Amino acid sequence: MKLKIDNWFILILLTSFAASAQGIKGTIKGYSGEVISNASVLLKKDRNAPTISEFFIADINGTMNHTFKKEYDKIVYLEINALNYEKVVDSIVNPDVNKTYTFEIILYPKTTQLEEVIISERKKFNIKKDTVVFNVEKYKDGTERKVEDVLNKLPGVEVAPNGKISYKGKEVSAVNLDGDDLFGSKYTIGTKNISIDMVDQIEAIENYSKNPLLKDIENSNEVALNLKLKKNRADYSGTADVGYGYSDKSYADMGATLIGVSSKLKSFGTLSYSNTGNYSLFDTAAGNILATNETHQSNIFSKQIINVSPIQNVLGVKRSKIDDAYEGSYNILFKLSKNAKVKANMNYLQDEVFKEEKFQNSFFTNTDNFSYTDINQITQKPDAKGLDLEFTINTTKKSLLELKVSLNKNDQEIFNNFIRNQDSPSITSLRSEDFLLNNYLQYTHKLNNTNAIQYISSYATNNIPQNFNTVGNFFSEENVVNEYDQFSEFRKETFNNKLVLLGRKGIVKYALTAGLDVEEYQYQSFLFENDVKLQDFENNFVYQKSNYFSLLSVAYENDAFKIEPSIFFRYVDQRIKDNFSSVVNQSKEAFVIEPSLNITYSVNRVSKFNFSGSYEQNTPEENYLFSNGVLIDNRTIIMNQRSLELQKSQNYNVGYRLDDLYHNIELTAVAGYVTKENSFLSNVEINPNFTSLSYFQSPVNLDSWFMNGSVERYLRFMQTTLKLSSQYTISEFKNVVNQSEIRNGEFTNLTGEIFAKTAFRIPVNFENFFTYTSTNFSIDGQNSNANKAIKNSLRTIIRPAKGWLCTFTFDYFKPDLKRVEDFSFLDFSVKYKPKNVKWISGRFIGKNLLDNRVFEQIENSDFSTTVYESNLIPRYFLLSVDFNF
Repeated sequence: MKLKIDNWFILILLTSFAASAQGIKGTIKGYSGEVISNASVLLKKDRNAPTISEFFIADINGTMNHTFKKEYDKIVYLEINALNYEKVVDSIVNPDVNKTYTFEIILYPKTTQLEEVIISERKKFNIKKDTVVFNVEKYKDGTERKVEDVLNKLPGVEVAPNGKISYKGKEVSAVNLDGDDLFGSKYTIGTKNISIDMVDQIEAIENYSKNPLLKDIENSNEVALNLKLKKNRADYSGTADVGYGYSDKSYADMGATLIGVSSKLKSFGTLSYSNTGNYSLFDTAAGNILATNETHQSNIFSKQIINVSPIQNVLGVKRSKIDDAYEGSYNILFKLSKNAKVKANMNYLQDEVFKEEKFQNSFFTNTDNFSYTDINQITQKPDAKGLDLEFTINTTKKSLLELKVSLNKNDQEIFNNFIRNQDSPSITSLRSEDFLLNNYLQYTHKLNNTNAIQYISSYATNNIPQNFNTVGNFFSEENVVNEYDQFSEFRKETFNNKLVLLGRKGIVKYALTAGLDVEEYQYQSFLFENDVKLQDFENNFVYQKSNYFSLLSVAYENDAFKIEPSIFFRYVDQRIKDNFSSVVNQSKEAFVIEPSLNITYSVNRVSKFNFSGSYEQNTPEENYLFSNGVLIDNRTIIMNQRSLELQKSQNYNVGYRLDDLYHNIELTAVAGYVTKENSFLSNVEINPNFTSLSYFQSPVNLDSWFMNGSVERYLRFMQTTLKLSSQYTISEFKNVVNQSEIRNGEFTNLTGEIFAKTAFRIPVNFENFFTYTSTNFSIDGQNSNANKAIKNSLRTIIRPAKGWLCTFTFDYFKPDLKRVEDFSFLDFSVKYKPKNVKWISGRFIGKNLLDNRVFEQIENSDFSTTVYESNLIPRYFLLSVDFNF
């Protein structure tokens, strides 16, 4: 039961509706499609009042055709009644007497058994100021199991493959459970594991203030989600999934979750084992636990230089991650008193990942063309542990003290049976450790209803030692094989302090910040060749950076405009002390002014224009500060020409966004420009044995332009949701390849996507997602390397009988339109939920029925093409029983 209004947005989707006489028209049918004759339709100005404004009867064919006899200013309610059917209420918001509104009313039979009631008068969503409340049942089609599955279907919400969520283009800062931030920045624990059957509503909150004392005082642009649990759940409830299957080996996917909810305690625990490629908190590419800390503390992390697996399979972990993962998480929030609470998050993962990779690399430079092939058989063993503790207390009614401590230890071993260009295999290895300690304190005092003051302090240390052993010849083109042992360790300490004054005066909010940030990096590395230490490959230095800063930000907001200027003053002091007597120590001081401006113009309550611009000056990242070489994988050495010059950038973008939930329209259009000065460029030396990368800073400007847009609309006449989106980027770059002059390059990327999902009133529906990608590198105006690829995913959803749900998925990939290779995948799932038993259901799953064992993708650069092959999870079948208690 959704409203359909003629408007110009439908022209975007190549269709239109013709307006007829003012009033309403449409049809009234039963749930199974039967005609309902002579249903009565009441028109009211007040939904709950007994007064009826107008009344008419649908004809014998269930057709409505009524002209308004009165005018309605704000809203008119339609109440549809028919014998032996449940009453249905719908509405027209801000009705226009010059338009005709079309309805397709579906009535459901009355019944005395609650579990048989399918229709509810609850709308799909409700809007309360800055919050949209989505009723979960209205967005489910039966294929969902976890919260994340429904989030992907909510208007304005997007979920990235790693679980990070954005709403209306902004990253979600928190996912609360019944109003409490149980998970912190690791909210993917909840969204990927909480059963959707436990959740009644999902609230999307804009202008979210995590600190209750700052509500209506701070200028918050953050967004958050809140999961509201069903009220008929017990204090403790949970799920358990037991799945077992077989192919060339045994497959298992099993786990259990437990939620505890009471007036004083909230807890969520999950324990799982899987070897079917599930996502986890552990990022095997980065080698650490994701979302270890809040996003505003991202500067506490150190760098991990050595990475033996630089390319990730575009198919995702569900097809490519062959592993044996044990994962556990326990999250608890306990209210010690009315004014104090304590929270703990504990996470553990132990895994063993196996990958087979083949790299076919072709290089074309100004001096030579050559190619080689490498084969890796990698066993990766991560062992990750994390503990976050948080204590919050209202010391007075106007004061809030927050204390946080985080401990994370992530160890990883990687063994690689490496074959270099069809030579004899060799064993290479990498051992990494990652230890993080973070202490955070925040004290807030509310001076009055319009002013507050905060003191924020943090201390963190992050150490990442790595030991890498490999074989090869990195210093000549002769066929001599040597053994190399590379040690690399970054140690980073940060100490941050700031004092913030926040206030509001009328429709103006302001914040004045002053503080000091101190960072210290210690880096050492050395390389042994056949047990002989190479002096030219040794690094040992200490880098210190002090930031004395003040920030003034203002936000002016009225009904139409929100104007947010800010200006950031910094005095930056950089110093490097090298522990080699032959190296000259360096220092750099600078006074920096960084302005920014954000303007938002609201055309109406559903659409707005936005402009933002900023100027930034940043110190070099620590991976550009070591001068001598570091061996980072089986073929690559990197080094730098050290420089402490600030990197400057200007960022501008303008956009338009429309979010009309009532008419099922989403539209975004954004264009932007970025220019960078003093960027680090690469000097590349390539030969068949190894690649040497030397980074140097250059005062040249590098410009980038981007445009992206999307439109999503529910087409009622087709009963289909259609989404079109595209992204186009042009980026300038410069580099030196094999002793060439500086080359002027340009990279362009075009991505187009079409998504369609049907909502037919029959047992069969479809989803289809098509993507086209085109990339091109050009040097000095001449095309040098281009690639075009397509992929398509078609899912068919069938409900053959009540309680049964079948899905079939066919995926097609063409990694390069110029090549003959393509890849097809077929999956199915059959789900059965007994009619009268709510606590159990069963699934039978078949994955990769065409039994593809290898997948191929193309990676391009301005001087190379890499055909990357990787192994896949083979065909398997799995039977799962899911319990809900």
